Amino acid sequence: MSEECIDDSAKLAISGNMASGKYFASVTTPDNYEVIISALADQYEADGKGSAEECDALARKNLLSVPFPDLPLSGDLEDDSEGFASALTMGGINGFAISSYTKYPKASLAFINFAASYEMVCRRSEMLGIAPCREDAAEIAGELSKQLFEKVDEGAIYLMPSLSSLSQVWSPAGSFFGDLAEDNLIRPVAERKYDTLEKIQAGLEKTSQNIYDAIHILGV
Repeated sequence: MSEECIDDSAKLAISGNMASGKYFASVTTPDNYEVIISALADQYEADGKGSAEECDALARKNLLSVPFPDLPLSGDLEDDSEGFASALTMGGINGFAISSYTKYPKASLAFINFAASYEMVCRRSEMLGIAPCREDAAEIAGELSKQLFEKVDEGAIYLMPSLSSLSQVWSPAGSFFGDLAEDNLIRPVAERKYDTLEKIQAGLEKTSQNIYDAIHILGV
């Protein structure tokens, strides 16, 4: 990877770099699928590979989206002798709510009923690439949506808790992973912070402690 992975630059440039061929793959959320499709179709059209409709169809043919693969129980990616287990990933859910201060509660409820209807859930999935929470909608929204729904049902996707303390995770974790990236991309060998497995383990433990301290010191 390039130095873009050190901060948010890589994340912000996913669609363009996937379309240009700079990135071969990306670990991201399903709602980014349509964004990448659009960028890839635009690139194909600029390259003269057909009309807008033809380029969109070509992009959908060439861009594959799949859930996380099962992982070997042995912990060794090259050893499948003990079988496989589903990777446990973190997911999120979007929902609708009505404010208790609204002057139009009946209109608000009518909108939610409209937006959460089968037809609108399917339409939203089609336009945004979001996996529906409704099983009947997931069945027709595409293979990825169906697979994600099954993963949730199996307990292989852990829904992100709605806790304010979770906000204390990202900064310490980001700093640690940024250091790992800088070690390989910027720092001279003699100045690297994490050049052994023991140092990486110690860095992970320190990051975990920093997260714990931030949550308890801030009282969130």
